[in-house]
Amino acid sequence: MKRYLWLTVLFGFAGTPATAQQVKLELQAGILSLDADDSSVSITGASYGATLAVELPIDETFFIGAQASAQIASNEACGAVDSPYVPQYCMSLGRDLSAGLRAGVNFVRGNSIYALAEYTNQKVDASITSVSLNNHISRNMDGIRVGIGIRQSYSHRFYGKLEYRYASYEDGLFQHQGVAGIGYAF
Repeated sequence: MKRYLWLTVLFGFAGTPATAQQVKLELQAGILSLDADDSSVSITGASYGATLAVELPIDETFFIGAQASAQIASNEACGAVDSPYVPQYCMSLGRDLSAGLRAGVNFVRGNSIYALAEYTNQKVDASITSVSLNNHISRNMDGIRVGIGIRQSYSHRFYGKLEYRYASYEDGLFQHQGVAGIGYAF
């Protein structure tokens, strides 16, 4: 079912005149917090990434778009006890890939507010180490991300953005993220 939805979106954009579409490239940085429902995991750190988006104006006020993002996180959380016989565990976040849709409203000379919904895939690395044990596990976690953002135009092509994002992953993990970015509209 997901495949048919994406094909419909992509062919819908492909059938639109090029002058109506707007391709955007965005660079972003932010802070994120990954937590577990049972409070067993808590990781906070920075994230950096890029988004490629295609937007289609519905009229002068409303727009819809498709986007794909890639980001990396620079954070790690470890837990330890002062004994060589009790395992130490560490957990870190790797790359995060996502694809989805956004829709919004333009107001006051090119500024806009929008909402987004995406499929996301977060890489999580974990290690458990003790005197007799050294295990490393790497796993890709699937999830759904929703968010809201605001964009402010600085010129005809350049703009800045602020976003809040919430993602829910398998195994009871969830993530809050604040992002600031700059973009260029082609």
